[in-house]
Amino acid sequence: MQSNLKKIADIQKRLDALQLLSATRFLQGNLLNALQQVYVPNVQLTRIRVDQSYTSQSTKGSAGTATEHMTLLLDAKDFSPNPGDQVNHFKSAVAANDFFKASLEATNGVKVTNISPPQTIGLKPFVILTLECRFPDKIR
Repeated sequence: MQSNLKKIADIQKRLDALQLLSATRFLQGNLLNALQQVYVPNVQLTRIRVDQSYTSQSTKGSAGTATEHMTLLLDAKDFSPNPGDQVNHFKSAVAANDFFKASLEATNGVKVTNISPPQTIGLKPFVILTLECRFPDKIR
């Protein structure tokens, strides 16, 4: 009987932790809405990648914790008259958006991780760029 009560208490702790995690998880809709509001002339967003992972720690006798790690990668094309001129404007526009300003790490929350050499397909030259947006780790 005592062992059954212990198992029930352990399962309840795990359920409570899962409910807390699901209630406070990162919602993709807010991110997509914020991206709709970021506009820079001659820059086209081509791909959005979200890397969301969790690490868990549990200690004997406690419910344990989970840490959420989030990184957003934005691939875009800069096809301005001088390809590459709009890269920093795009980075600044993302960083200045209210959602990103409130959500990203204060230092290096948005950084350029890749800029391709100028390319030409058809008549318009362009560069491809990648922005990395880092969200602070959240312990749940």
